[in-house]
Order: sequence, then structure tokens, then C-alpha cells
Amino acid sequence: MSLIVILNKVDEATEWTDHRLERLSGYPYYKLRAGDYRAIITWDQETDRLIVEAVGHRRNIYREARRVPRGLTPRVKPT
Repeated sequence: MSLIVILNKVDEATEWTDHRLERLSGYPYYKLRAGDYRAIITWDQETDRLIVEAVGHRRNIYREARRVPRGLTPRVKPT
């Protein structure tokens, strides 16, 4: 899956955001699905701004998110 597809999904999520994003349980982040890849997103609801924190394959992205203490930005190594 190319970066362009993921960016298009994020762009789509800017409209009707609360319906397109799912809360990531146990973390202050949201997830956006793009095929087998996930984008971990911070959503500032006051300004309606989306910040992409990390992008990775669904197999790896949640493992990386669990290692990060709450409140810190997860970082995923490029594959």
C-alpha cells in the first residue's frame, strides 16, 4: 500500500471525522484503517485537526503503541 493511499484516507477522514476514526483503546489516540495498514492519529477536536503520529502494518503498529508510555508519541521503525 502506497503512502498516497494512506494520505488519501487521512484526507477523507477530515470530513465526518467522528465516523471515520476509531478510538484506540487504552491510549489517547485514534486509528484509521487503510487496508492492512493503520495510521495512529491524534485528533484535536477543538480545532478539528488531525495529526498523524505513526503509520505501520497492522501486525506491528499496535505492538509498538503498547511499548510507549501513555501520553508519548509512538514511533514505528520503517519496514
